[in-house]
Amino acid sequence: MIVGGGVAGTVHLAKAKFRLASTAFTGGLANPVVSVVEDVTAVVGTALALVWPVLVAAIIVVVAVFGVRLVRARHSVPQTGA
Repeated sequence: MIVGGGVAGTVHLAKAKFRLASTAFTGGLANPVVSVVEDVTAVVGTALALVWPVLVAAIIVVVAVFGVRLVRARHSVPQTGA
């Protein structure tokens, strides 16, 4: 919780400074564009936070299944030799 609060505070401070600089350099004309970019970033970040764990779990299952198949295939090959 402490680390999350620090990260959130840092992000908020950076965003506030960026908005201040944007307002100072463009007279506020770029603020709607900055706002849309912030909103899109928030939606994409939220979607990734929801999808990423499921995607990683699926990849782990696929790798495990192929790993088991590979081990079984190697053990089922008859040994030829003298």
